[in-house]
Amino acid sequence: MNTGKIWSREISLGKLRESHRAAYLFIAGITWILMGIFMLLFLLLVLSALNPWVHARVIISGSMEPTIKTGSMVIVVRRGEYRQGDIIAFQDPMIGRNVHRIVGEASSGGVTYYTTKGDASMMPDRFPVPGDRIEGKVVAIFPYLGYAAYSGFFAALVPLTLAAIHILRKRRSRSRAGEGG
Repeated sequence: MNTGKIWSREISLGKLRESHRAAYLFIAGITWILMGIFMLLFLLLVLSALNPWVHARVIISGSMEPTIKTGSMVIVVRRGEYRQGDIIAFQDPMIGRNVHRIVGEASSGGVTYYTTKGDASMMPDRFPVPGDRIEGKVVAIFPYLGYAAYSGFFAALVPLTLAAIHILRKRRSRSRAGEGG
């Protein structure tokens, strides 16, 4: 049996392209598709930070399970009014950004306050949310896409970092060439 040689061979994309064109095209196609998906997710997260009306959020806790699974990405759109049962994104004074369901509402001094609760929580949140702290209503849930979005964010940093290093090296070599002459 000669299995050791199979695993010890060096696999080269050039050799793969020459000898197994279909396999090479398949691998290259999948790679480009994955890079495109990661870049789209990265751009969605960046643009959502700049857009006041539509946001993408990645869910990092299980407080909304089973409705929203940990690692999901949600799309949040600002609305004029909110009702009991809506899932909203808001600023919590204790933990920062949060996504929970409205379970009650009350008005005081012309301000509407919403009582919120995670679907997996037994008790409502400690502080009611004033209407001006609500970022918007969750209109779309993409299970587990948040993991890919974070991977895409970090995957996008690699080429950006390499490009920055390349530019800095070129500048340094130009400045050295200018000093010598």
